[in-house]
Amino acid sequence: MKPINLRRVAWFCLFLLIVLSLTIPTSVTAETDQDQRLQQHLDATVDKLLAESDAAGTVVGYHVISLDDGRQLAGMREAVTLLPHGAMQLWTAAAALDAWSLDKTFTTRVYFDGNIDGGKLQGDVILEGGGDPFLETEDFHAFARALKQAGVRHINGDIVVDGSRFDNRTLGTSWMWDREAEPSHAPIGALSVNANTVQVTVEGKGRIGKTPQVTVTPASSAFEVINQAKVVPGDNANIQVERKRASDTFVVSGTIGVNHPALNEKRAVGNPAGYSGAVLIEALTREGIRLDRRTKVQEGAKTESAREVMRHPSPPVKEWVDTLLQERSPWVTEMTLKQLGAEQTGTGSAARGLEVVRAFAREQAKVNENWQPRDGSGNSRMGVMSSQQMTALLQAMDQHPLREDFFARLPVAGEDGLLQDRMNGTAAEGKVRAYPVDEDEIGGLTGVVESQSGERLAFSLMVNAGLERQAVEEMEDAFGVALASYPELPATVDDKAKSQAYPMAEVLDPLLDQDEYDGILHGVMVKSLDRDEVMYDRHSQSLLTPASNTKLFTSAAALAALGEDYRFQTDLYLDGKISDGVLTGDLVLRGGGDPSLATKGNLQVQDGPTLDAMVEELKQSGIRRVNGDIRVDDTFFTGPEYGKGWAWDNEDAYYQSQISALSINRGTVRFDYLPGEKAGDPIQLEMTPETDYVDVEVDVVTGEAGSANTLKIERERGTNRIRLSGHLPADFTGDYTRVPVEEPARYTGTVLKEMLEEEGVHFHPQTRVKKGKAPTGDADFTYFSPTLPEVVSYLNKVSDNVYAEMILQTLGRESGGDGSARAGEKEVEKWIQAWGIDTPFRLWDGSGLTRYNLISPEQLVTLLAAQTQEEHFAAFEQSLPLAGVDGTLRTRMRGTPAEGNLRGKTGSLTHVSTLAGYVTTEDGERLAYAIMMNGYTPESEQALQNRIGAEMAGFQRQWGGDEQ
Repeated sequence: MKPINLRRVAWFCLFLLIVLSLTIPTSVTAETDQDQRLQQHLDATVDKLLAESDAAGTVVGYHVISLDDGRQLAGMREAVTLLPHGAMQLWTAAAALDAWSLDKTFTTRVYFDGNIDGGKLQGDVILEGGGDPFLETEDFHAFARALKQAGVRHINGDIVVDGSRFDNRTLGTSWMWDREAEPSHAPIGALSVNANTVQVTVEGKGRIGKTPQVTVTPASSAFEVINQAKVVPGDNANIQVERKRASDTFVVSGTIGVNHPALNEKRAVGNPAGYSGAVLIEALTREGIRLDRRTKVQEGAKTESAREVMRHPSPPVKEWVDTLLQERSPWVTEMTLKQLGAEQTGTGSAARGLEVVRAFAREQAKVNENWQPRDGSGNSRMGVMSSQQMTALLQAMDQHPLREDFFARLPVAGEDGLLQDRMNGTAAEGKVRAYPVDEDEIGGLTGVVESQSGERLAFSLMVNAGLERQAVEEMEDAFGVALASYPELPATVDDKAKSQAYPMAEVLDPLLDQDEYDGILHGVMVKSLDRDEVMYDRHSQSLLTPASNTKLFTSAAALAALGEDYRFQTDLYLDGKISDGVLTGDLVLRGGGDPSLATKGNLQVQDGPTLDAMVEELKQSGIRRVNGDIRVDDTFFTGPEYGKGWAWDNEDAYYQSQISALSINRGTVRFDYLPGEKAGDPIQLEMTPETDYVDVEVDVVTGEAGSANTLKIERERGTNRIRLSGHLPADFTGDYTRVPVEEPARYTGTVLKEMLEEEGVHFHPQTRVKKGKAPTGDADFTYFSPTLPEVVSYLNKVSDNVYAEMILQTLGRESGGDGSARAGEKEVEKWIQAWGIDTPFRLWDGSGLTRYNLISPEQLVTLLAAQTQEEHFAAFEQSLPLAGVDGTLRTRMRGTPAEGNLRGKTGSLTHVSTLAGYVTTEDGERLAYAIMMNGYTPESEQALQNRIGAEMAGFQRQWGGDEQ
């Protein structure tokens, strides 16, 4: 065999490369260069945003494709799932176009059931909702006139409202409880009017020193107004109009100048069907139809004997889609979503509507399981999707029979809709059709553009943690202009610094680069505490949702501000005279924010004060009767019962109790349950404490062994009515559930009274448990919590949200504030800055339940490093769960170098998983680390974190030369 001539082989390969290069079309080469230039230009646009000091940490993902040939022109984090907010409306609109004809309408019907005798209807008027989102007051006047034309002059019956086309879940999944009075978050009902909003008018003319005049229109009789506002001299106004949670009571507070014009505020109502009935009553009255004094609005359904009086069709679907694509209209979008469920599946729920949208997304846009919406409008901060999936929607609609109807309705830059005043006088004017997103910390622009070359492009820009709104909007507009100018773009100098090689990159990069996790954004930083060296960094400056990693800031600030000797205090007063064992006066319990206060038994989690001990001391003091009230004082805290941005549909979940300065058992009752002896038997149920404060309805039976466990425990919103329903299989081994109560202070007082009665202490028949201020001066009995390090240890080991929030508000009070969460947050922020964190962040609660919190891994590591220099460090460090040993890390990282070594605070929300703390390497080097994961993956984030933890604990430096 002859030896190979390497020189000849080399010349042959060179010749082959030259031939191949000559056969590649010039247009393809130019196209590639142009696409690279676009990528560089868009990347530079993002970099410009991130260079803004107030925009540091902003998270950006984008994707650009050609609708002509399907190629990808540019992208950044295009597979990462982010919060879409209003861009979700595009999916709902597309699904509606796909499901219905443009001329389709939905009908509201009016009936009466009974006989008309001499103009008097002996029976009910029935209003049946068809899911029309465009009904207005004037339409209800038309309903009244139709009844009048049918001969009705007097109604001797009720107004029956039927909204059963949709389910009774009127708010979207994970919507924020504190935004439910905003028109954008109005409740969804099949029978609705005026987008379920009213106008609240406040007028102060001529009433200095008194309350202003407040009117609610329409249907003022359906609402209660608590007027706490005052009229003052001048022409300024500082008025707040709020609606009490889960009610139709408006609270007006603040001041209005006597010379200030009438102030009008639009607010959402609480009960859509009831509001519709009240509007109809007002319309009937104005049309001259009398109602019996006993006439009321009640929910019901059309009977077989009911006679139809009028049909009112909605506007056609094309007008619905106009609204969805041209405006930011979450309410109309959510009505459309439920209508999709009702029409396509027979069930008018958001869940069924999303099934329809998901089917469209899967079949038409070919999206994968990383596409995770939670509502139709994007109001929910639980839904996530990627910019790549957004462009897949646009690509699908480009092939759809109603392509023109979809794209023609998108806002046009510089011309109409939400883009009317944007990109004027640029290459994008008249060419970019896109839907912009403009929500707190969320931005974006998704649509299509005809480029300078005539090529049609689809693009989606998604922005999360955009704290500087103006800078984000400028970036969005720059994207639009760049895409319209393509391929005529100026060259961009690539001045990015080369990425640094980190000591741990070799072991951590392969873990984070796994394809299974491409839907999530990883933010990771590892820092050597011994060498002050960054050992690993990936997106460490990105602002992400921290979940319970928020508790690290709360506990560190509390230890620093309050000190390790701090104890929470609860006071008991005998406010009256005592004679012969009779207290003539009130028994007063004043809360001082103690989260450990409990009743003895399975709800006591720390060795803190108990109501049982209070009862014993009162008995020993000789009190046998109380001729007065139980007065509870929770004014040590002044904030609302829930944190900013907490989800309304978690209000009956054990981890989202109401926050009060006086609260036992972390504001919950406990249900322990076992099956009965055989199928069909009632279950065995025990409630702790046994109290009449809650009203419990039990409709649970034992099922066959091996059957499904369908037990549901629900508390009716805004009440203390708890219902248990479903089945427990006969072979079920038992469990328990804690359920939060309304008004924890009253709960505490009620249980105290009940326990005293059990011990033979009598109360006057008219004794009440009521809220009120405690007397000034020393208390008769004082009770203290465990020390702050013990309390913080329970907080972090178990990740208890009530503990975190009570500590936060105590911080606010003890630092000279008003005992509110906001005052506590300001104190936390003060310490954060003292510890060297000077880049933007957002903290809105103490526990991490809110999705408004935004923190970067770098900021977490800075906090952790700073704690090592504080006197309280031992208490802080030991409060963190130990891998494989205790707390929320008890079962994790066992059998790895991290077991018994790594300490970390966990955090978990839907599509959020975090872990931050300390670990020692195989070399004995101390590290602080933060691992933050936001977005969706079908895989386990915790499993990935465990592997990272094990790698950190097992890490050994590759020493070289004379290094020791």
